[in-house]
Amino acid sequence: MSGASSPWGPRQTRLALALLVIAAGLSLLLPSPALILDQSRWWADAAVVAPFLLAVVVAGGIDLSCGSILALSGVTLVRLHAEAGLPMGWAALAGLAVGAAAGALNGIVIAAGRIPDLVVTLATLAIYRGLAQAVGGNRVYSNLPEAYRWIGEGSLLGLVPAPWVVVLAAWFAAHGLLHWSRLGRQAFALGSSPGGARLARVPVARTRILLYSLSGLAAGIAAVLHTARSNTARSDDAIGLELEAMAAVVLGGASIAGGRGSAPGVFIAVLCLGLVRTGLMLLGIPELWQRMSAGLVLIGVAILNERAMIRRRSLP
Repeated sequence: MSGASSPWGPRQTRLALALLVIAAGLSLLLPSPALILDQSRWWADAAVVAPFLLAVVVAGGIDLSCGSILALSGVTLVRLHAEAGLPMGWAALAGLAVGAAAGALNGIVIAAGRIPDLVVTLATLAIYRGLAQAVGGNRVYSNLPEAYRWIGEGSLLGLVPAPWVVVLAAWFAAHGLLHWSRLGRQAFALGSSPGGARLARVPVARTRILLYSLSGLAAGIAAVLHTARSNTARSDDAIGLELEAMAAVVLGGASIAGGRGSAPGVFIAVLCLGLVRTGLMLLGIPELWQRMSAGLVLIGVAILNERAMIRRRSLP
């Protein structure tokens, strides 16, 4: 079975240096560096989702439904609390279960139906968004408990935003999954050579279902952070999250074809993209262009990756 690729290499080093340059430049626009930490709360959704999306991509898959899963999990957990009277903790666990179940359904359909990941998750992007609309309707749920809102709005020691405790825990979990676990080795093997992975007796269907389940669970965790931060839940939450997370995955060094990826690289990429978007906001760039920045980064990195592959093939 193929081993996992190294989590750190020249690309991650260059990305870390770019992060330092961007942070230094952004500090010139801010009256206080502490404002960067405060703004970073808004990056937490993508920061939780991206490393587990990376695991799916490493295995040769893709998940375009993570934003819709976040919205479905969010309206479900908030409605269970607001209308069914379920305690907020249990409602949050129900939201996580909805996210994991939605991800598992993606994996089951892909594995059992042998349907391309892109087709399935593009379909469930619409299906789960429709279900979120059905669950939430046109209602906007708000006035969540103060203790719950602390997860999204609070700070540790008055400095570290509370969401980043969850983000760091998710990142360490994803790093361990990809680079230290059997499931991670199976994901790299499957992405590197599906035929070889089958010959090596990698349980392909189970691996895909587990990875998509974890991706859905990550979207459920992001739903908790999102609803706690915004004190509300709507069926149109997190539109475009899949693009932000995918941009971080590719920028962080993953191959869209599978078989290569780095959890540390993705974490640094999330920070870079978040800082860039914050800088655009401070410069007064319209929201439309801020949203387009992730797409432009994705296209730019894809072009650079393709040119790098052509150069490697041309070497004797």
